[in-house]
Amino acid sequence: MAAVGGNAQVTVTWDVVPGASTYNLWRSTSRGGPYTLIAGNIGSVNLGYIDSVVTNLATYYYVVTANGNGASVNSAEVSATPAVIVTGLTATASNGQIVLNWNGSPGASYNVKRSFSTQGPYTTIASAITSTHYTDSSVALCQTYFYVVTVTNAGYESLPSNEASASGPGGVLPSPWLNTDIGSVGLPGSAAYCNGQFTISGSGADIWGNDDAFQFVYYYVPASTNCDIRARVASVQNTSGNAKAAVMIRESLAANSVHALVDVEPSSGIELLFRTNTGGSSYVSVVANETAPNWVRLTRTNNTFTAFWSPDGISWAQIGTPTNINMAVGAYVGLAVCAHNNAVLNMSVLDSVSASFLPTTPPSLAAVSNRTVNVGQTVALTASATDTNSPPQMLTFTLLSGPTNATLTQINNTNAAFSWRPGVKNANTTNPITLKVADYGLPNLSATQGFTIAVNPLVLPTVGSVGWSNGQFTMLVTNSIVGPDYAVQASSNLVSWSALFSTNSPPTPSFQWTDSNALALPRQFFRVKIGPPLP
Repeated sequence: MAAVGGNAQVTVTWDVVPGASTYNLWRSTSRGGPYTLIAGNIGSVNLGYIDSVVTNLATYYYVVTANGNGASVNSAEVSATPAVIVTGLTATASNGQIVLNWNGSPGASYNVKRSFSTQGPYTTIASAITSTHYTDSSVALCQTYFYVVTVTNAGYESLPSNEASASGPGGVLPSPWLNTDIGSVGLPGSAAYCNGQFTISGSGADIWGNDDAFQFVYYYVPASTNCDIRARVASVQNTSGNAKAAVMIRESLAANSVHALVDVEPSSGIELLFRTNTGGSSYVSVVANETAPNWVRLTRTNNTFTAFWSPDGISWAQIGTPTNINMAVGAYVGLAVCAHNNAVLNMSVLDSVSASFLPTTPPSLAAVSNRTVNVGQTVALTASATDTNSPPQMLTFTLLSGPTNATLTQINNTNAAFSWRPGVKNANTTNPITLKVADYGLPNLSATQGFTIAVNPLVLPTVGSVGWSNGQFTMLVTNSIVGPDYAVQASSNLVSWSALFSTNSPPTPSFQWTDSNALALPRQFFRVKIGPPLP
């Protein structure tokens, strides 16, 4: 039997009682009773009841009796305290802290809980507070935190709220990036950088019409006539359906400058926006029904600007047609965020930023030592890469060459897991492996690393001893190596064989097997097969 409190209700459930035709549910406001019947003759297929005649933050005690040949004794007692579940929890990073807000209820107290990973486990960081907001000032640089809030009363705690997350303050922008507000913004913007991510907060009414207002992270490129910038828009805060997170090439830092940008919006798609004359009108081409995360890219060849978007940063689709903008040779190239609401800040995240004007170096792969193993012994190792670019590039790992059943699985941006288990056919062979890591810089740069896996000759097992006792046949299989799989097969005619037992790479070089059904047939032959693979 169990009871779970919700908002103004308690759900009570119980198990089937053999022979019961119906059930009665009893309730008390005191531990141990006395109990009052609140639902009688509940059908045998309905092993539960929702008690909605309750008051939040009051504790109720329940027992169930079963009806069959008379009424049974009371079940074990269970209790629950209904409570409002916190709703509307939000988490916002501000001034090196994370501010939480939620919807409250009269007379409630709250516990605030925090985790380093989504869905917990959570640690309580504030207990029995009565306000509906909390500021977490104990946050680390670049760390993302996940929060829930519960209602508490006299030791009772409600189910958790929705989860909300935010990241601690970011680091300074890497050289050569700078940032500034463009145009008339309602709130000053900011930009931070952590582990390859640009977190940009910008106000501004729009990037449109005759002038613009937004936060700009930029680099002045003296010769931008052969320029390419691309980035993944990881998230765009929904301060407006037309809020923008973008890559941009701009002639000046004036609000009415000529420019071109490719943006991702919360609900209005991906856009190419441009202004061809200083202080002139703006124009747009739209890819509908797309939002973050998505990749955007903008190129300039002399005065021709071309926009692209991509779901993966590999396959690019052109947006609209190439656009001619009479722009100075020197231009400002970078990332733009606009709230499309001059009364708020929009916090958006862009990563995997690469540009043709940034100096690039190839990634490197750590050396991998050669291995020697037996048949069946798995080779598992982690390939590790480093990238000295600032910001670092997105890296992709590839298994260039190796045995057919070898795998390389990317773990994160700088690590991949290699795995291979050699089979019988690989015995007495040397197998060359080549790993590759490549970046998404302009141009793409890569590094490779090679190593070998030598597989020892196959050693066949022997049957060390056999025995017969109490109608059971026992045999001991031994080998001088570990690694292989074994299967014991049986036959009554030495033609048709069936598997009776298998073991995958036992940790010791011997195992014992017993046929407890040896008397079922008048004659039985046994053999041991070795793998992998096993038949």
